[in-house]
Amino acid sequence: MKNHINLSTIQKRLFAWGMGKANAADDYEIKLIGCPKYESLGELKQGLLGNLQHKVLEIDPGAGASLVYYPNNIYWIGVEPVWKSLFDNCHPNRKTGEILQQIGLETVNYYEFKLAFPVVSPHIAGIVRKKINNRSF
Repeated sequence: MKNHINLSTIQKRLFAWGMGKANAADDYEIKLIGCPKYESLGELKQGLLGNLQHKVLEIDPGAGASLVYYPNNIYWIGVEPVWKSLFDNCHPNRKTGEILQQIGLETVNYYEFKLAFPVVSPHIAGIVRKKINNRSF
């Protein structure tokens, strides 16, 4: 009996390959396009994540490449919306920043930028705080 590889198997293998490549990359070598404050992905992650406190929800953490930038004393939750056609149903063209503003979060340090690999651009990175009774936490 022959082994048949279906589309789902190919998608999962491609996803694993992509995550492996992404985690092996040096974030300081990945240059940002259109982000005036930070030159590289590593600088952006260090600037945004290095001093966080309390609970952190990371949307689209992939395989956890950003974890090394977080302080040790946080409570971290990762939510992976992964890529619709190839990477397990993630929607890379979703207007995430607009959605976060619509659901009652206070957006702080919000950056939109592109990477040289246009298939997964544009990106957003920032810090959001939950609004509770007109107060931010």
